[in-house]
Amino acid sequence: MRRLIILFSAIPVIVSLILAHLLGWRVLNKRKNLSLNLGQILEKLKISGVEYTLKKRVWQPMPLAKTGEVYITEKHLDSNDSQIVSAELLKVGFGEINKTHPAMVQWRCKVLKAGYFFPPFILLGGTLAMAVKRLPAGWVIVIFVVVTGLCCVMLWLSRGVEKEAATAISNILERKRTLNRLSEEEALVGSIHAWTWISILPGILVSLMTKINQAKDPDK
Repeated sequence: MRRLIILFSAIPVIVSLILAHLLGWRVLNKRKNLSLNLGQILEKLKISGVEYTLKKRVWQPMPLAKTGEVYITEKHLDSNDSQIVSAELLKVGFGEINKTHPAMVQWRCKVLKAGYFFPPFILLGGTLAMAVKRLPAGWVIVIFVVVTGLCCVMLWLSRGVEKEAATAISNILERKRTLNRLSEEEALVGSIHAWTWISILPGILVSLMTKINQAKDPDK
């Protein structure tokens, strides 16, 4: 019974990992150094009415603050790495669609938050329960896999919101011809959309995949 539950619950996790790798990380790992840094791009976007606030520390998984503000990480302003720039610009995209669809954006933010907190919380709680012999190790694994699988499903179902955010900022970049070369623009837009595939993973798996990719290419 437990094996069957684990098998079915693991399906969305495995599918999400494969898609995040093929359509997310593989694109981001082709990172490109842009001719403009994040700060210069944002200055150009201000003309289009884009709004944001600079902060020294930002919790990256959340695209918007509770107030709906877009927080850009100050230390990334000088970066021209397409991977870093695209992650910050995706937040701006969320800010754009939040102007017309705030309820939809807040729903996505809640799902993202659940994906980051629930699996580690279940793992920690299960470990403590196992330590005091209140729950067998087998059931701890079952509960963890089920919760992680459900998070993947919810993240997948709400990915459309993130896709709309990526499309919104991509359209602005393309319409305003923000970057000097078409190849740069295509690389940046591709990276923005790649992040939407990585976002179908719960936070614990995003952290794991990030470390694996950094280990493969430590120089970057």
